[in-house]
Amino acid sequence: MCQLLVNFQLIQKDTSLFSLAVRCGKLEICQWLANQGHFTPQDIAANNCEILCLASRCGNSKLCQWLVSHFQMTLQHESFKAVFRGAVDVGALGLCRWLVSHFNPTFSQSELLCLFTLAVHHHYDDLIVCKWLVAKYPITIEHDVGVKMVKEMERSALYETSQWLMNTFKFSIPTQ
Repeated sequence: MCQLLVNFQLIQKDTSLFSLAVRCGKLEICQWLANQGHFTPQDIAANNCEILCLASRCGNSKLCQWLVSHFQMTLQHESFKAVFRGAVDVGALGLCRWLVSHFNPTFSQSELLCLFTLAVHHHYDDLIVCKWLVAKYPITIEHDVGVKMVKEMERSALYETSQWLMNTFKFSIPTQ
């Protein structure tokens, strides 16, 4: 029955099977489907951003690299931001680095702040993506926004994160 479903989806050029393999981070299944001639760059082109977003949310750098290379994927700025946000969201530093080196994006200060905030809130335990973003880009955080972030971290008993924020961005918390 499963083989029948696979055959039907392949005959119909239904990309949901391919998308499922991508969502699960299964590079070898994606490669097998592509090598069987079932999916061409033209079949995938309409869903470039969606498929690459699924892959970035797995944090699988090799899968993303293969997709971009094999299907000759290009991304407009808005699509790139969605893919990059997926990598930041899961804390995939290697994938973040590769995406930036491959697509060479530019970010506005507000985009950087959104990415940084996402990284701080989702990966406060290791801050590896946060530290990389700060080293790579000139992130500016207004004092009142920074103080609010520090207080949020302290309320959540994330003292190392709040200390790192204060030290990195030179925030001082007013005593009451």
